[in-house]
Parts: sequence; C-alpha cells; structure tokens
Amino acid sequence: MSASCSAAEKLIAPPAVKASGAATRWLRRDGFAILDQALFYGANFTINILLARWLHATAYGAYAVALSVFFLTASLHTAVLTEPMMVYGARKYARQFPQYVGLLLKVHWALAALAAGALALGAVIVGHAHAPEMALALWGIAAAAAFVLLAWFVRPACYVRGQAQWAALGSAVYALTIVSLLCLLQRHHMLSVLTAFLATGLAAMLGSIVTIAFLKPQWSATGADVVSPRSVLRDHWQYGSWNAIATIAQWSSSQILLVMTPLFLGLKAAAAISVVANLMRPLFPMIRSITPLMLPYVSAHFDQPEKAHELRRYLTGWFCACVGGSLVYGLGVTVFYEQIARHFFANKYHGYAELVLLFGLAYAASAAVQVMSVVIRAAGETRVIAIIWAVPGLMTVFLSVPVLLAGSLNGVAAVFALSYLIALAIALWKGLEALNSGPAAGGDLTAGPPLEQSS
Repeated sequence: MSASCSAAEKLIAPPAVKASGAATRWLRRDGFAILDQALFYGANFTINILLARWLHATAYGAYAVALSVFFLTASLHTAVLTEPMMVYGARKYARQFPQYVGLLLKVHWALAALAAGALALGAVIVGHAHAPEMALALWGIAAAAAFVLLAWFVRPACYVRGQAQWAALGSAVYALTIVSLLCLLQRHHMLSVLTAFLATGLAAMLGSIVTIAFLKPQWSATGADVVSPRSVLRDHWQYGSWNAIATIAQWSSSQILLVMTPLFLGLKAAAAISVVANLMRPLFPMIRSITPLMLPYVSAHFDQPEKAHELRRYLTGWFCACVGGSLVYGLGVTVFYEQIARHFFANKYHGYAELVLLFGLAYAASAAVQVMSVVIRAAGETRVIAIIWAVPGLMTVFLSVPVLLAGSLNGVAAVFALSYLIALAIALWKGLEALNSGPAAGGDLTAGPPLEQSS
C-alpha cells in the first residue's frame, strides 16, 4: 500500500476501525450470499453425484432430461419475477419491500401452478409415447416445481434486503434435508427418479419456510404508503417480457442439447452428458451468484457518475475472478477425470475427459456473460439479453442435428462451447456499450430511494 493511500485512510478513520467496518459490510452483503450459493448448489451437486452412482444410467438420464425441461419453466419464472425484483426491490420499492415481496409471493403461486401444469401435461404426452421412465421423471418434477421455484425466489429476496444470512440458513436446512432423505430412500430400496424429485420438493419447501419466516413479507397492504399491484405487474412485465425471450434463447443454447440427445442417442448418452456437466456444478455457486449478488449493487450505483470508477473496478474484479476460477477448475477436472469417475461414479462413466474440457470452456464463457449481462440488466436493456442468446441459440439448434446424427458426444459439447463463446463476444460488445453510455434513456429503474444496507 502506498504512503499516500495510508495517509488518506488515517484522515478518514482509524485503520483498524475501517478494516473492521469493511469486513462487516462484506460479510453482510457478499459473504453470506456466497455461503448460501455454496450450500444450495453444493447440495444439488451432491444430489447428482449420489443419483448418478445409485440409479441405473437410463433412470439418471431421465432425471437429467426432466431437470433440463424444468429449467426452462424455472428460467421464465426467474425472468419475470426474481430478476425484476432484484432491480426494483433495490430502488423503487426499497421502502415498501415487505409489501412488495408479499405481493410477488402471490404471483409466484400463480406462475408455479402454470409451470406444474405444463410439466404434468408433458408427462401425460410422454407416457402415451411409451417412455415410462421419462414420464415418471416429469411427474416427479411437476410435483416438486412450486417449492423449488419458491426457494429460487425467496433466497435472492434476502440479498436485496442485505440479509443473506437468512437465505444461507434456509439453504442449510435444504441441504441437510435432501441428502438425508436420499440416503434414507436408498437404504430402504425406495430410491427412484420419482422419489428423488419428491424428496427435492420437500426439502425445498422446508428451506423456504425457514427463509420466509425471517424475511417477514407483508401479505396485506397497510398504511398510507401502499404498493400498487398494477404498478408492480406493469414494471415486471416491462422488464420481464424481453427477459423471458432472452431466457428461452439462453435455454436453447444450453439445455436443448440435453433434451435432444436422448432422441438420437438414448437416455444413457444424456446421462453421460449430465454427469460431465455435473462436475462443473461446483462452479454454480459462483456463476449463479453473479446476478443476485451483483445486480442490486450495480443497479443502485449505475446512475451515479461519481461512482463510475468504483463500479468499473467492481465489475473488473468479478470478471477476472469468475473467468479465471472457471478455467482453472475446468482444467483441473479434465486432468483428473478418470480418477474422479472411478471414485465417484463406480467407473460407470469413464472416457469423457475431452467432454469435460469442452464443458469447462463453456462454463468459463458463461461466467463472463453473466457478469456483462448484469450491466445490461441494470441499464434496463433486457431486450439486449435476448440478442445475446438468440444468435448462439439458433446456431445450437441448427448445428446440433448433424452432430447428433453423427453420434458424436464430443461434437455436442463443442457446439455447446461455441455457442457460449459467441454469446460472450456479443455480451462484451453490448455490456461495454451500456457501461459507457450510462443508464437507459427514459428508464424508470432509478425511481425511489436506494436500498439502505444497514438493515
């Protein structure tokens, strides 16, 4: 540290007090959020390891495909409900946040009912197509969908309030419950793709109840400063309509390959792709935490010119950490893949080291895209997110068919990686453009007071 920096710090506050305050703010704002992501996605990583080891390949392939279909409905739920909440909740509805979250929870149940109905309809159709294992998986995820989506919503709500410790507590309950239930089911020879999803739904429900108890949403409007449901729905539709289109495009560039693979190569091939993708799951706490962790902060500072240098440094740090960490992790898993397959999967999925390398490259690009997308979302330009994913999404759909007809799993992974690299190029271009031009003209994201982090 330079002498000038040290002198400046002495003029502002005693160094020990300043360091202590910074550490406390980091723990409150980021530390518990990272712990929450680690617990939640660490539990999901463990689930997939156990199921890949305990279920036969066809059943695990059905589990993976059903989960990919669910991710489409879950992403739409996030696009129109959770992500707008992280923007508007940090600014426009900061003072009315308990009422705001209570209203959004009511909307959640309506959206969750639609998602569950769509998944159940898919189960009926697949059942009539004589694919019983796949139908069973879709029935399971249809039953669990509402509670898994609830967990995905209430945890980021805690981030917006600067109370990520309650999200972490809920995730700890979820992690302990789901692992215990799966071990119990396996011990009593009751583990199947259906019971695995039912256990996940039960664990998500218990974890969400704990989080909501501390979040304390207001279920009815009281007082003079009442949140208008019409205003909230209008804001979320304005933000989420293009965001939903972007979500569909993003899903097409990633999950569509896993859904299409069993049509050409069978459920066992889908299981292999899922196993390799699951080895990237330890990166999820980082990648999935990018938007909920960064978006409230970037939204709150995006329209403040005096914070421009601090904001750029914040974004650069996240970008370097996420991309560098993803690349190092992917290379390490590639080098030791055969040992990992032998110990974790009872040698059922060996010979996929090249697949791991390609997936690692894709996930590094994904992390970079998420960082740049935060800037674009904070600017209110969610339609740009649709453009970012539309091009690679269309490319994935067209290129995947000849690759799958050729029977090449490595080709599938190469298409996956290429689509994310194209998305990264577009995200860098549009993200830097948004950062240099400032907030979107005419946007309403800055209405209302900033969120007070002292809560």
